[in-house]
Amino acid sequence: MTAAAPAVAVAAAAGRDSRRARLEARARRPVSSSPSLPVPTRSMRRTIEGFRLDEERHWVAALDCGHARHVRHDPPLVERAWVLDARLREARIGTPLDCVRCDRRELPDHFRETRRTRRFTEATVPNALRRSHSTRRGVWGVLHVHRGRLAYRQHAPFDDECILEAGQTGLILPEVEHEVEPLGPVEFEIAFHAAPPPDEADPAP
Repeated sequence: MTAAAPAVAVAAAAGRDSRRARLEARARRPVSSSPSLPVPTRSMRRTIEGFRLDEERHWVAALDCGHARHVRHDPPLVERAWVLDARLREARIGTPLDCVRCDRRELPDHFRETRRTRRFTEATVPNALRRSHSTRRGVWGVLHVHRGRLAYRQHAPFDDECILEAGQTGLILPEVEHEVEPLGPVEFEIAFHAAPPPDEADPAP
């Protein structure tokens, strides 16, 4: 080991201690029953999986996050002539589109809970949850804190952190890297949500 290695290790430890002290200071502040979170630093880009017509015969793009977004051709306000051509619509499948409902961190209305983890404490929380990780495409999660306080950090495009206390929930978006950190004694679980079978689905824009 070089002489620089211990210095690097000490600096890393100091950084962790500083961050934890900052989180603990925040944890001592009163928080609302629904933490206010900022909009992302850039829009969430989701993949178009298909198109459908709504009740007013406007085209809607189905996105892989479970949301749907209108893609109207409404000149001169919105120019999307391609949406009127079946061949050009087909060519758009698999391409990205901004999702404003992901930006607002809204669970798709038609999604259902599929499973729950067991309840974790500060002593039993898996190391994988403390490290940056994500759910797979189309799978949302909801953190339910039953006791104590939990730091919840989301990475790009949100790049923010909040403190969840007993009775609060935190929304986990598909494919968004995130991690949690207990702030003292805590008890929490995660509920996972996904789209129902196709014959039962009724997505709304």
